[in-house]
Amino acid sequence: MEITQRRPARDSVGRWSSTRRGALTIALISAAIAAGILVFALHSYRHSIETQANTASVLVANRFIEKGTSGAAIGVGQFVATTKILDKQVAQGALANTAALHGEVTNTDIYPGQQLTAADFVSGGLFYSKLPPNQRAVSVPVNPAQGLIGAVQTGDRVDVYVSFKKEGATPAYLRLVASDVVVLDAAQKKSSGLGASTVNATGSDVLEVSAHQAAELAFGSEFGKVWLVLRAANGTSPGNELVSKASVLAENGEGTRR
Repeated sequence: MEITQRRPARDSVGRWSSTRRGALTIALISAAIAAGILVFALHSYRHSIETQANTASVLVANRFIEKGTSGAAIGVGQFVATTKILDKQVAQGALANTAALHGEVTNTDIYPGQQLTAADFVSGGLFYSKLPPNQRAVSVPVNPAQGLIGAVQTGDRVDVYVSFKKEGATPAYLRLVASDVVVLDAAQKKSSGLGASTVNATGSDVLEVSAHQAAELAFGSEFGKVWLVLRAANGTSPGNELVSKASVLAENGEGTRR
């Protein structure tokens, strides 16, 4: 009785791979694997380039920034954040850091999520040249008490009052001339030369007002006193008040205390 021995499968595979058909099949499979590896490598490289090499840092607004806000206030506040985005998404003239905001003032409203660009800011005389047609820049001489020198900064908003002393039969009075006014250029305290500021510094604040208000403030500066009252950006507007001694006494009761 003859015993038939089974040949190992690997011998069959070996013989098959040595045939022309087997060699061609193996070559095609190897080429497919190599092509897959190449495609994967190229995709990974392209993704790496897009996410790393082609990004840029820009300043993006965290909250609403109102026209007239100083760059100094934006730089020290929580108005903006530095964000990395793709190069193709960077706006023209986009700013990369707050150092570029020094001495600048916004000339337009900036909304949350908006990139800050050089076109959103102006400084010095450039700001005045871009005033709206119905607005004027008027210089108002003030002292530390009336103008809050050192407290009011460029870009702040103020309410402006004018007061006149009693003259003949005309009683002394104070009147609101303009409210929610942008300070284009604020007077600064003068240095004493020892690193401290003097308390008796005087100067002028440049305000953005209408043409009629500019005339009233010029008249008030010449013949009376101009007072600036600092307000919040979202502060409510005061009434169109005319205040005199009689109105103050009538309000509080003559001879009485609050």
